[in-house]
Amino acid sequence: MDARLQRLCRRVQRGERLSDAEMRWLRTAADEETRALAEALAGRLAAGPSRAAGREHGGLRATWTDEGPGTEDVLAQVVPSLADAAAPGILSREGPAGLVVTYLSNGTAVDADRAGVSLEAVDRAAWSHLEARVAEPRPVIVDRGQPRLSPEPLGLWALCEADGADGARLLGREQRRRLFEVVGAGPYRVSLARRVLALVAPLLDPSAVALLESVEPGPDGIRGRFALQPDGTLQRLGTG
Repeated sequence: MDARLQRLCRRVQRGERLSDAEMRWLRTAADEETRALAEALAGRLAAGPSRAAGREHGGLRATWTDEGPGTEDVLAQVVPSLADAAAPGILSREGPAGLVVTYLSNGTAVDADRAGVSLEAVDRAAWSHLEARVAEPRPVIVDRGQPRLSPEPLGLWALCEADGADGARLLGREQRRRLFEVVGAGPYRVSLARRVLALVAPLLDPSAVALLESVEPGPDGIRGRFALQPDGTLQRLGTG
């Protein structure tokens, strides 16, 4: 493992978030080991530190655990996330296409009993934050089932902010406008098979759809075939 990679690993272990440029460097590295590590780091960053883990102070681990986020912190940081189902105790509501909407604050799912405010207030704040954070669609190529950033457009695109909210971003008006500008007019085929990104291909582009379908699902992704209509309606086409 080279020195730069070791430094990045130590930063993640300390709970620091890597920049987009650093994550791109990891994902486009020449060797398979580094790219695999990038996927693992991305998953860890999206999941956030475990609530059960003690806080570290100068290399010493505290014996107490952090309290849950306060109400103001939740509303300031919360974003929506799509999931097949919500774990018990997690704040959630019914979502589109048979999915549920959960909420992440600093990468951690918001507990229903710790939110401190109503579901409606959290939901309103979460979608408002996404509308203000439009992601740039990035061209993607698929290498042996693994999506990689591509130097040129091939028809397959990704929203890859790696914050767990990329699938939900597709439902926002401003994000769909950006998709129209970069990818072209919908409808779109959508894959949510990777938690840290959302893949998009024009529905009427067979080669792009084939690329999308060649991506191997991640262990915490959402399986199934989805379509996004121009009006923001997300439809499940099947479970395959």
